[in-house]
Amino acid sequence: MRRRLLAWYRRQRRDLPWRGTRDPYAVWVSEIMLQQTTVAAAVPFYERWMARFPTLESLATAPEEDVLTLWAGLGYYNRAKNLHRAARQIQNEFTGRIPGTVEALMTLPGVGRYTAGAIASIAFGRRTGAVDANAARVLARLFGVREPIASAVGQERLWEFASVLAQTAHPGDLNQAIMELGALVCSPTAPRCHECALRPLCRAATRGDQDRLPVLPPRPGTVEITEVGAVIERDGRFLVLQRAEGSRMAGMWEFPHGAVADGEPETALAGVIAGALDATAVLTTASDARQTLAVDLLGRELGWTFEASHDEIVRASAAVVNDEPVAVVQEVGSADWWPRHANGRNGPLPANLFSFSRLEDVTPERFGAVLWISHRPMPAELAPRLAGKRVIYRPPVSP
Repeated sequence: MRRRLLAWYRRQRRDLPWRGTRDPYAVWVSEIMLQQTTVAAAVPFYERWMARFPTLESLATAPEEDVLTLWAGLGYYNRAKNLHRAARQIQNEFTGRIPGTVEALMTLPGVGRYTAGAIASIAFGRRTGAVDANAARVLARLFGVREPIASAVGQERLWEFASVLAQTAHPGDLNQAIMELGALVCSPTAPRCHECALRPLCRAATRGDQDRLPVLPPRPGTVEITEVGAVIERDGRFLVLQRAEGSRMAGMWEFPHGAVADGEPETALAGVIAGALDATAVLTTASDARQTLAVDLLGRELGWTFEASHDEIVRASAAVVNDEPVAVVQEVGSADWWPRHANGRNGPLPANLFSFSRLEDVTPERFGAVLWISHRPMPAELAPRLAGKRVIYRPPVSP
């Protein structure tokens, strides 16, 4: 079996940039990149990575942002973060040399049993197995493993077979041969058994069980999620957020977005942007964002502050979005503030906003909200009538 595998591998193996070297660093990088990623997708990233970080030391001393930027597009970004952390751990705990045993390798972030076995056998010649998804499929068919391959018993049997096969002078080649056979011949569906060097020795082929093995766990149900996002540009600059630590793709940058329930994309997007800007309530519409007034952000870029309770902000915001009549009372400040403001750029004041020059000219009961731009205190006689619906803006006082 070993002779057949190795002979086939040496004839048919693909010419890949990480093959032909036993450099532990190169082997480690390639194995991490190949986790849940196809060979075709990994090759250009591997070549760019090795050009930018040719040694473990160059990776360990690089800023994390540079590491993540180079990884961008390959997905599963924790792999890049784990490579970076592991490089620093190797510098500190292993005097800058990648350890050569499975046990020591498994102390590194992102290195599990398979990755440790692959590195140890390929780079260091350790006689240990390496069972990835391709190898599991080959071994399950070859030895007729009928236990689910994800079960404890199934895993134990697969690793036992892999370890026995690895007792050879070339364990790294043997492990790669099994994985290559799974990638090129012993495919998940419609395996090309007529091309397989191990067909005379394969229990599944002998019994006609190729399509029944390996036994896989049931597929988890899918959950459909709808998200909305916003691309916010101002003067050639875009608003992006950095993903939080512990989240998927932590540390990466993205446009504001968020999951929404049926029928409420506008509300959900408002909440996402509000969180990004540390605001109380940001409003936007799917039809035309320019025609919506962000009540609590109004004037912030002009240096204004505002006075309002949370409930008043919510009430005023709802009035603007729901096309209720809203009074805008400007008693101080430049008359062209709206065209200069991000909300008003390239457009007039929204149709449901009515302009006044004095607060006393407003009949509060006619409006869903009153936005008052002034330096003076609230008139006592109007305070009760405006309670719950007024937002006061305070522009800077001119010297």
